[in-house]
Amino acid sequence: MGFSLKAKLFQPRHSQGLARTCRPSRTFNPEEILSKRNIKILSPKKVCSIIREQNDSDTAYLFFDWARHQRGYKHNGLVYGAIIHHLCVHKNFDTVEKVLNDVKKEKFSISVPTFTFILKCMGQEGMARETLQLFHRMAEFECQPTLSTYHCVLSTLIKESYLDDVLKLCQEMEDANIEPDKLTLGMLTNALCKGHRLDEALRIAERVPQSIDALTLNGLARCLCKEMRPHDALRLVENIKAYDIFPDAITCHTVMCAFCKVGKLDVTMDLLKKASEESPAYGTAACNAVLDHLVKMARIDEAWHMFQELPADPDATSYNIIVKGLCMKRKIEKAQELVSEMAARAFTPSLETYAWIAKGLTRLGKAKKACDFLLDLRRKGIAIDSAAVNEIIDVMCSRKKEDVGRELLKEMNGHGYHPDACTYTAIINGFCKSNRSLAALDFVMEDVLVSGCVLDITDWSLLFKCLYDEGCLDEMVKLYDILLENKVVPNKATFNIIISSFSKAGRVHDVKRVLDDMYRNDIIPNTKTYEGLIDGDIEDISCKVELFEPLIGSDIVLTAEKYQLLIGGLIKSGEMAFAMRVLHEMKRNGCPPDKDTYNALVGGLCNTNMLSEAMEFIQIMKDNECTADAATYTMLLHGFWKAGQIDKLKSLYMEMKKNDISPDAATFNILLEVFSESKKAQEVLRLLDEMRLHGCPPNYSTLSSLHKKLGFREFKKVKNHVKELFGIVFMPEASEGKENEPDVKNFGLSFKQSASRTARKGKSSTKK
Repeated sequence: MGFSLKAKLFQPRHSQGLARTCRPSRTFNPEEILSKRNIKILSPKKVCSIIREQNDSDTAYLFFDWARHQRGYKHNGLVYGAIIHHLCVHKNFDTVEKVLNDVKKEKFSISVPTFTFILKCMGQEGMARETLQLFHRMAEFECQPTLSTYHCVLSTLIKESYLDDVLKLCQEMEDANIEPDKLTLGMLTNALCKGHRLDEALRIAERVPQSIDALTLNGLARCLCKEMRPHDALRLVENIKAYDIFPDAITCHTVMCAFCKVGKLDVTMDLLKKASEESPAYGTAACNAVLDHLVKMARIDEAWHMFQELPADPDATSYNIIVKGLCMKRKIEKAQELVSEMAARAFTPSLETYAWIAKGLTRLGKAKKACDFLLDLRRKGIAIDSAAVNEIIDVMCSRKKEDVGRELLKEMNGHGYHPDACTYTAIINGFCKSNRSLAALDFVMEDVLVSGCVLDITDWSLLFKCLYDEGCLDEMVKLYDILLENKVVPNKATFNIIISSFSKAGRVHDVKRVLDDMYRNDIIPNTKTYEGLIDGDIEDISCKVELFEPLIGSDIVLTAEKYQLLIGGLIKSGEMAFAMRVLHEMKRNGCPPDKDTYNALVGGLCNTNMLSEAMEFIQIMKDNECTADAATYTMLLHGFWKAGQIDKLKSLYMEMKKNDISPDAATFNILLEVFSESKKAQEVLRLLDEMRLHGCPPNYSTLSSLHKKLGFREFKKVKNHVKELFGIVFMPEASEGKENEPDVKNFGLSFKQSASRTARKGKSSTKK
């Protein structure tokens, strides 16, 4: 690929556009530059000096370009080197292209240090590909790369993680008979390790082991162990030792632990014996590292076996590690024996060791013994921190023994242990998880508040929720009042739980009071607050508008589902005006209403006899790509029927058919009622035929209404037609004591069908 700087090829990635934005600080005037320095005759040395003095690369290049056109003067290699250096320092790599073309045209050569400097500057800007391209064109400028040049390019490629190019360049380096130094090989090996190409890194280390330093050895050995290749790591370490290069302690521990991971404990033991022979102190440290590794892997039996056969004398750390492991395995008696053994050998157990024994006793269900154990330590002057006490209490509460935990807490509190917030929280949470909110409240009143301990406000949220779940609303109010008396202000999450609970219980007075407290403490309600109110059971119509008024025009955005629930609740309460405001708020916040929302509004408007406003929604729905359906038109038909606007009803039905909206059973039942009131039997018969085509039989309530409103002869025709079309046998005497069917606006379908008539009708249809 040619060395082209076009199309921003050489523009640094970190500063695209910055390199070429620098312009001469003022109008370029070469005569003024020369007069200031009292220069009358140009020479390469003077030109170099002027170039170096310029503050911006554009001015330097303009002078460089102007000077070469002056009579009696010609640039030499030093001048080209000076301008290249200046341009590279100012990251003006576009102009470097022009200078390199001039060098090639004038048949000048560029020194290796100059070329290396260009490559270095480009590499510092992250231009790895461009650096490699320029490197491969050094021969065009009669310049042969040296070890320093290779090192510069390799460093750039490694930094940008171009490992394939790194390996190719190393091969080119070998072909050019340039021997890499330790720095180059170490850099290459580390890069391959980071790139998870361990086989290639290992080949380099084994091929030229004398070039590997301790840092590279440690990195490669640890990577091999991480990939579960401890044998390769051990072989590498042993080979490099011949060159007086030794791994550090962490690497040795890593290799030993890696053998443990792959199940080679015998190899680990051999390495430990060897380490102990070379240095007893180091051997003990290595043994502790391996023991700790096994315990962390929960391989306690293997750790215990190794502890019994340690090649080095165990120290206090060794005992502490194995005691922890035994407690994890619930072998508390053995752990206590080792603690006694430590005392006999004048080793002092750590506080963590004592805490592990207390935890172990508690997990075995021996919380009282654990408590006595800690109290005995207290008498001996050994103070265990509250974490161990919290562990005992927490285990008791997790096993639903909160009362036992509370009694233990009182006993230990009497011996100088002071519970912290975590201790109290554990007991409160335990009571709540056991659905014993009243016991938790009693504990708060008698223990927590008396102690003066301040709990995190989030800990109260669970208690409030638990009280609500158990129906203890009065106790919720009591707890809320107590918190305010003690100047404990709930956070927003706790306020939301309280509001949601009171709202679901329909306690409007308490809801308003808590909301006032929120505003008084500068806590603004959020989405969760209003969602809790919407999900509640607030029946007071006047309060609904008052509670949700702040929502209008605020930054709070609810989900479409919550907006729909709110609108539905307002419609049910007869608050149509406010429901319309919520609809506009819903649109403002980018939540387009769906068909159900629009239908709910249409139904509400029809029920309040606002028919013209309801009719407008057909066009509104159309404009919002939410076409009206049969339910929409049925509610409108029902509204106009109740209002006595029969002509409007007929035109609306024709519009419905024109828009290809199939009527449903509720639609037909309304029309049957209309025609029966008008004594239009022929229209009723025609409508029944249409109902048959749509598979919508009349309900029993409608047939009863037809019976009452039509004359005897007209209804007889209708009755026979219904029986013929639907197989329905209408019996007036049976309908007299029958409860009224659901209103048509509920879209209820009900009819009594004769099974035998249906069967005969089926046979007749088969014959046809």
